[in-house]
Amino acid sequence: MPIHSSTAVQRIVVTKDAVSLADAIERACADPDSYEADEPLTTPKAKRDLKALLEAAEEQMDEAMPLGDIAPYFGELSITWRHQDHMLRATSFSDDRTPRLDYGSTPHGELGQFNFQLNATGDQLRDRLQWLFANA
Repeated sequence: MPIHSSTAVQRIVVTKDAVSLADAIERACADPDSYEADEPLTTPKAKRDLKALLEAAEEQMDEAMPLGDIAPYFGELSITWRHQDHMLRATSFSDDRTPRLDYGSTPHGELGQFNFQLNATGDQLRDRLQWLFANA
């Protein structure tokens, strides 16, 4: 099932070219404004793991991978997508943990409900992206 977009929802996408996706991650990690003064830089392992997860999901998609907000954080790296009241975040780590997905919704004026998926796979990320943009 492809991810659909409507004219009312503006999303930035990269091509189905893995190099473009990898470049976006490298640019975010190389930007000094992405880090606090004493914050450790994103590790090569965190970058490799996130790129591999995104590429595995993208291989199974009929459309380009939507580019979310890429954010380094104390050696970790995440990409977050938001649509309406839904959020999906894929995070990779500098230690021996594998990437994880956090996803859920925050209806207006209500407490949100969030779930997580440890040991995230490309299949799971693709499915969560379809869930996220189901109402696009």
